[in-house]
Amino acid sequence: MKNREVFTESGKPEPKEITEKRDEDARQQRVEKMPRPPELERFLENFEFRILKDIFAHKMKRVGIDSMEINVITPERIAPRPPISSPSSYDPRENILSISWDDTVSEFRKYPNLNHQMLMGSVLCHEETHAVSHNECQGLAPNAKTVSSQSGYRRFTTTKGAGENRTKSEGAFRNFDEAVTEKLGFEVFQEYVTATGAISQREIKEFSDLREKDPSITPYANDMRVLDALIARISYETGVKGSDVWHAIIRGKFEGEDFSDPELRQLFADTLGPEVLEMLENSVPSTQLLDTLKLPPDTKMEKAKKKLFAWFQPLLLKVSKRAKYNTL
Repeated sequence: MKNREVFTESGKPEPKEITEKRDEDARQQRVEKMPRPPELERFLENFEFRILKDIFAHKMKRVGIDSMEINVITPERIAPRPPISSPSSYDPRENILSISWDDTVSEFRKYPNLNHQMLMGSVLCHEETHAVSHNECQGLAPNAKTVSSQSGYRRFTTTKGAGENRTKSEGAFRNFDEAVTEKLGFEVFQEYVTATGAISQREIKEFSDLREKDPSITPYANDMRVLDALIARISYETGVKGSDVWHAIIRGKFEGEDFSDPELRQLFADTLGPEVLEMLENSVPSTQLLDTLKLPPDTKMEKAKKKLFAWFQPLLLKVSKRAKYNTL
């Protein structure tokens, strides 16, 4: 299974040589002709991309994916990023990851003593998580009228037309996908620095605690709160452990789960209410989603009842077979 695929506008697989030429042209323009600053160069020279790939392979196996090409982006496809809206990005159309050393460090200027290698590592792992997600592009030829792309859960479509409004762009599930990427990417980062010993355990813990204490240094902090609330609500409604819900979400990101499927949308509506998936799709403000996803007020009591019954049931069965029919 490939985690990056390119199709023609008609939906047929694009010839391999065309994709390879476009990718090489992008590499020449964005990497070869734009030298990376020395700090970024040294960081990439010392980064263990083989270990990162092994960690992603382990993550995939943990969620039930045994075989997939893992599109970890190595230095020959990592470009310096100009000072624009965000310090880093991954573009599935060109298969290029770009990152700005100065902008990344600047994002944490309130904490000047933080290890810069650690900051760069966490940002790189975020973008690499985008790259190893299911990425699909369609209609990249210059004469195509509709260009669409998917990266993980996020979908984006641009329709080219004539006249004043010659292009129209529509996106879906952006904030949800970024939250999943940040949560999973930070897990990968923690496993990477533990495996390599590149950062001390004390620094890792301090950085992790700081992210919890000061959400302003995590660009998707509010979206991650929504993700955690969604996991908790699905777990509550289905009785499935939160960790298993999270693993299912990870698998959906790697495989490119299609939320436009009518059966899946109906399942979401029946379980969480008709508006939740639409709110995630349109990236409504996190406060609205958190209010919609909050657990019923008696959640703790119901959980306590279930745990108590689970513990007490074996004893009850010794005196009454009816105990196994209790569905608390």
